[in-house]
Amino acid sequence: MNLAIFDIDGTVVNSVSVDDECFIQTFMDLYQIDLSGADWNDFEHVTDSGLTNEIFLKHLDRLPTEGEVNRTKDYFFDLLTSRVSEFQEISGASEFIARLGAQKKVLIAFATGGWSRTAYLKLQCLNIKVIDYILRSADDHYKRTEITKLAIQAAIEQYDIRHVDSITYFGDGQWDLRASKELNIDFVGIDYENNGRLSAKGAKNVIKNYLDVDEKLIIKKGGF
Repeated sequence: MNLAIFDIDGTVVNSVSVDDECFIQTFMDLYQIDLSGADWNDFEHVTDSGLTNEIFLKHLDRLPTEGEVNRTKDYFFDLLTSRVSEFQEISGASEFIARLGAQKKVLIAFATGGWSRTAYLKLQCLNIKVIDYILRSADDHYKRTEITKLAIQAAIEQYDIRHVDSITYFGDGQWDLRASKELNIDFVGIDYENNGRLSAKGAKNVIKNYLDVDEKLIIKKGGF
């Protein structure tokens, strides 16, 4: 059995800019913390929970309370909901996932650095039935590697897999590439802006989008 794991923002949904703007606005509106000049690559854990912890530590010298985390999640979700019309599919993503998942020896999971509520919102905008797939998010852990490991574990347990032939992670961020290397799993980079950053960091298998991509070729290159 083979497992394909997908990030969401910038990998299946072109939502990175909107997501960043809403995240920045959330911290300004709720806590008067200005993140307008922030570079997420400067943070240790680029997940919603990881970023929230680091932002509180840096600006308020403490971790957020459970109430503050929930307040942040709710406010952020409401901002994103007001801008769902701006979400766009990475060309061919939903069809590609459906074709890949239709293969008998391939299972699909999502491992996102976003919180689960916003992840569901974005996937639903693409008419991807989240209930059909495993999803692990920043609600489950603040480390991206751990989120991915939890997705793998969930797939193995849910489908009673005795042997995993290969695991391939589809992601657009440098942190996705790092997590794949740490976990020693195959990586397919999504470079929808054609900026070459993933290739510059050593990613060998990079595509712009999913149009005219043969899933069998991707599987072969990814290691399935």
